[in-house]
Amino acid sequence: MLGIIKDNENHYVSCECSYFELEKIETLDEAILFEMGKNHGWGSEQEIFDCINVSVSDARKFAKMILEICERIEVANAKNQIK
Repeated sequence: MLGIIKDNENHYVSCECSYFELEKIETLDEAILFEMGKNHGWGSEQEIFDCINVSVSDARKFAKMILEICERIEVANAKNQIK
């Protein structure tokens, strides 16, 4: 997995290339895989809740939205700490 985010209860969201070998990518339409699930502990199987393949373009838009939301949250938090 290229990128993974976990919470305290081992739920996760991962992001990776849909293809095992980058040299064999034929289209950018479904090149990014997002997977959501739960890891039940070291050595046990993962429970996958959902997967979605998206285009590189849509993945970039999604990443941009995440960064914009993070920025707004951080700015709002900084203002609240000043008071």
